[in-house]
Formats: sequence, structure tokens, C-alpha cells
Amino acid sequence: MSRIPASPPCSRHPVSPHLLLWATPSPAKMKVLVAALVLLCAGSLQAAMVRRDAEEAAPEPAVDDFFTRHFQSFSDFMTKDLPQKLQAQEAYLDRANKQLTPLAQELRSNIVGLFSSLLDFGKSEGQP
Repeated sequence: MSRIPASPPCSRHPVSPHLLLWATPSPAKMKVLVAALVLLCAGSLQAAMVRRDAEEAAPEPAVDDFFTRHFQSFSDFMTKDLPQKLQAQEAYLDRANKQLTPLAQELRSNIVGLFSSLLDFGKSEGQP
């Protein structure tokens, strides 16, 4: 191994003694640097694996879930909401039927009376 000569300290920019310590390579320093790099790489790989496992564990919205959700809402509508709406509509129709039945009977009797009077009028004009 070649040694890097330490530059003489400048009067304007003094060199810290800690920097001079790391400027000269030694096997012990290299081992510490390699160990730090290995720990850094191992930590980032483990974090990537945890992230990938979390993505795999998270359920993705599937087509089956889409149809299940819509089928459930359709089923709820058919069993709960629709009967209530039909009951309300039937109550409305019953009330309307009760109110309109007498009017319809009166209209029928008036129309029958009109046609009978027209027939009677036609018969009376047809005879001299």
C-alpha cells in the first residue's frame, strides 16, 4: 500500500488532527470502512425487503371485491329499501284509489246517463 503524504497545514486553512488521522490508510481503518459499508447495504436491503413484504401483504383491490361490493349493495336495496318504497307506494295507491273510486263511479253514471239520453233523443227524432 502506498501512503498518501499529508500536506503541510496552511496558515489560512488549518487541518484538523481528526482529518489527518483518516487521511493515512491502514488495514484497521479499511476494515472499519468496509464494515460500515456492509452494515449500510444490509440495512437498506432489509428495508427494501420489509417494504416489498408490506406491499405483498396489502390486499390489492380485485375485480371480485368490486363485484362483491356491488352485489351486496344490490342485495341490500332489494331486501331493505325496495320493500319500504313499495309499501309507501302501495299506501299512496290505496289512498288514491279510495279517493278516486267515488269520482269514477259518478263519471260512469254520468256517461251512461248521457248516452241513454242521446239514444232517447235519437229515438224520439226518428219517429214522426
